[in-house]
Amino acid sequence: MLPSNVQTPKDSRWDCHSCGDCCRFYELGPVEPEIVRKLQENRVEEAWKPATAGWLEERTNPAGEVAYFLKHHDGHCVFLRDDNLCAIHGLYGAEAKPSFCREYPLHIVDAGDTSTVIVRASCGGYHKTYENGRLLSEHAVDVLALPRTLARRRFEPEQIELLPGLTISLSRWSEIESSLIDIANQNLPVDIALLTMRQRVFAHAGQPLPASDANRARLAAGAVLEGLRRLMVKAVDDVNADPFRRKFADQAQQLLTTGLQNLAQPRKLSPTGNRYMTQLLRSFLLARGWQTFGGVCEGLGLFLLQYRLVVAASAASADDIGADGAGPTMVTWTRMTENRAILGILKMARPALIDLLLLTPEVTDGPR
Repeated sequence: MLPSNVQTPKDSRWDCHSCGDCCRFYELGPVEPEIVRKLQENRVEEAWKPATAGWLEERTNPAGEVAYFLKHHDGHCVFLRDDNLCAIHGLYGAEAKPSFCREYPLHIVDAGDTSTVIVRASCGGYHKTYENGRLLSEHAVDVLALPRTLARRRFEPEQIELLPGLTISLSRWSEIESSLIDIANQNLPVDIALLTMRQRVFAHAGQPLPASDANRARLAAGAVLEGLRRLMVKAVDDVNADPFRRKFADQAQQLLTTGLQNLAQPRKLSPTGNRYMTQLLRSFLLARGWQTFGGVCEGLGLFLLQYRLVVAASAASADDIGADGAGPTMVTWTRMTENRAILGILKMARPALIDLLLLTPEVTDGPR
């Protein structure tokens, strides 16, 4: 049973779809020394042939501390089997795997004595199981008990930037946050939900909304996406880069190019696509994902940008985009923005993200 001090997004579900993507896109560590020792004692390279060329990398930080990472092989974890399952798990059981492998794609954020558990948007199978998987609360019990080599993220700022130039206390933010989560729980169309949250934020601040400017808002979205597209083109042209990373960069720049071409097109999410994106929005709010970008407006602006990209770039045979169309777009976008260089660009693009949120006109009943 889930402890009373642990929360998950409303109606959140997930199950592993065995796509193996989580074994392809990330640095694989740090690995607990105890896990490394047991694999060495079991002579894992004798039990798993691909590991004979090397499976462990040691990295030393400036303080002289050693951290262990699993190696990649042909663009994926050396222990990834052809059936997209884990060789370590198959040989020795789940307990033999590093804790970060067992935790992903769940993400935990601590605030005071409360823990929030969400599913990361980068999970390649989330859009397939977000409605019919096991309740996230059932997974949360297991993942909270896992050992960790790194401390969990904590949310405990002294001040929250509610609007540009306007900060409030953490206790005041708790009241506003609850009202925003209530909006996300109403299952409104995602763009309407975000603009309703914008209204609520300004109401709490006691300030009037700025005049909308659809053209300037569209230019702000286009500027951010174009900046990211150019960086991806450079990554593709880098002949010294890892071939797998160049392949992903090419995929990302194609996505961004399509999004830019269709940014003004009147497409919208279908009910399944909206439910999927709504779950991501609930997770974004509960995990305080906006904090990475400095303030509430920047964070909501980033989510609105994600929504715009999904409706502009997702593959669909009709105007309405379902979860199967929105999911792969969000996965590629999220994995791209988890890169430190990309994250740095998005932080520098804070003014554009604010403009996108504040200048977007209210949504009518027409196409979104």
